[in-house]
Amino acid sequence: KIEAVCNDLKQDKLGALLEDINMIEEDPLSPQELKAVLHRRGIPMRYMGRLCINAKFNHTREIFVSEIVARAAKKIIMDGLLFLSEEEDAQFNSENINRCTHFYLNEVLCLKPNEVATLNSGKPLDNQGIWDFIAEQAKMKYGIAIKKDILKKVHINSLLHNILNKCNIRLKIPVNQIDFSKAVDSDQLIKQDFIKRIVPKIKDYRHFDLS
Repeated sequence: KIEAVCNDLKQDKLGALLEDINMIEEDPLSPQELKAVLHRRGIPMRYMGRLCINAKFNHTREIFVSEIVARAAKKIIMDGLLFLSEEEDAQFNSENINRCTHFYLNEVLCLKPNEVATLNSGKPLDNQGIWDFIAEQAKMKYGIAIKKDILKKVHINSLLHNILNKCNIRLKIPVNQIDFSKAVDSDQLIKQDFIKRIVPKIKDYRHFDLS
């Protein structure tokens, strides 16, 4: 009975927040604002998918989708670095950390030439590789279906900025100088020498030996 009452209260909170979002009483314009709104209204982040599906405005849906993708991308990068740290012959140093990070950022954010051609023909993209994982995380944790072709519908530079912040990665150049429209010609838009450093966060690197 108590659980049922709690669920009813949660549904009421979700309904009230969705109404305010669609009436622009609440209008988060960044991942930080989105997180602040949900926390202030007592809504767990796992309900982002439901809110996204029922949001009226494109810019609101984009914020939700970008946050969901960024969270999945962070897990991919952190897991990749953890795997690198556990490989005895991998030489877990700054150069290899940058190389690993560079690989995953491009895999997550860049459309390959054949993928661009598929989208330009009006056909949907099938999720493959890393995007299989992103789609699985989005469905399992947030209850929303996301495909890689979402990259054509969101502001990729903002998504990159969100991922960099979550992973504490610093670039040598401003994020807005990376032109993702060039993905037709290259799937390596984020060059390895763009990465200045990745600063360890204790909770993310608790298993890593960076000495």
